[in-house]
Amino acid sequence: MAHIEQPQHHILPNQPVADGYGLMSSPNLQAAPEVPRFLPKDEFELMLVDIWKQILGVKSVFVSDNFFDLGGNSLLAARLLHAIASATGVRLPLREMFTSATVRHLAHLLRDGVLPEADDLVIQIQQGNVTKKKRFFAIVEAGVNAIGYVKLGRHLDKDQPFYIVRGRGEPGDRLYTIDQHRVTAEKYIRAMREVQPHGPYCLGGVCQGAIIAFEMVRQLEAAGEVVALLVNLNTWPREHSRIWIVTRIRGMYRRWKALNPITVQDKYRIIVTALQNRFRWAIKGKDSAQIEMNKVYWPESFEVTKVNCKIVVIRTFRQFWIYRKNDALGWRERTNNEVTVRYMEGEPLEIFRAPQVVQLANHFSALQALAADDRNAN
Repeated sequence: MAHIEQPQHHILPNQPVADGYGLMSSPNLQAAPEVPRFLPKDEFELMLVDIWKQILGVKSVFVSDNFFDLGGNSLLAARLLHAIASATGVRLPLREMFTSATVRHLAHLLRDGVLPEADDLVIQIQQGNVTKKKRFFAIVEAGVNAIGYVKLGRHLDKDQPFYIVRGRGEPGDRLYTIDQHRVTAEKYIRAMREVQPHGPYCLGGVCQGAIIAFEMVRQLEAAGEVVALLVNLNTWPREHSRIWIVTRIRGMYRRWKALNPITVQDKYRIIVTALQNRFRWAIKGKDSAQIEMNKVYWPESFEVTKVNCKIVVIRTFRQFWIYRKNDALGWRERTNNEVTVRYMEGEPLEIFRAPQVVQLANHFSALQALAADDRNAN
């Protein structure tokens, strides 16, 4: 049985708009605490301050300022690291923006040559206090920008241990098969266990990260581990959640809309190619991409896999119209335990933007009570 909780309406602080879908405090949650501001003290910090000013378009930067508090986002972060590499010859990994996005921290890495291992899959966003709160692991698809979770982490209670689990690789629109998800989940579990050898575990994610997290729960429970909580952020299960005809119409509309800015000659070429493809499919059958898509989203023989942990669905009121109507986004059918649905304002792709990210952090504040378990999670 699902528990549906309506959001509390708080006056939310004004904050610069962050990038979207790109990722646990109390109801009276405050913005990230202010820190003392210091001027640059050496050539490394002076160089970085100048680069930050150019990238962010601001007049003053202190070495203790956080990049994202000054209006930075994921695209600007990538430009920043590219500019640093051009100036110094040192290519800092994007993960360092997760750890501490300040001039002081990046200058320390450049000055002392203290570059961390790039192969680590688990990134600690906040150490927290494991004697007070369970660790939370945010699961991220390989190669996908996870800075949204860094912004969420800045609004969490200081006692909340918070980690990102993210593989190396190239992001894209590639459809993952069940076998690929299993392999990824196995790899992520091994990495997570280096931080926390045994459960109860708390984990979750958005988009592909949510699907990988579900597979991780399935594998952990099969191995005899306890998962206290699976948190799903505005994401549906893949199998039979989309309405086939609506998905097809949406796909055709998006392709037609993409034709608008191009020349008449290019439009003609694309339309002729599309007609030729459809004639070929009518004779020879669908191509591999179409077959793969149908296997992923509309498998002919599919048995629903259920887990035994509690599931929390944090969702916006509005959902994409290609999906079937369901308050729990289809996750009630995926567990033998209870499902809690928590609503938040805003658009589906904006949950990591301000001020929605503060609402999201407020929802995370309730997770510890839901994940309560008498076994030691340390």
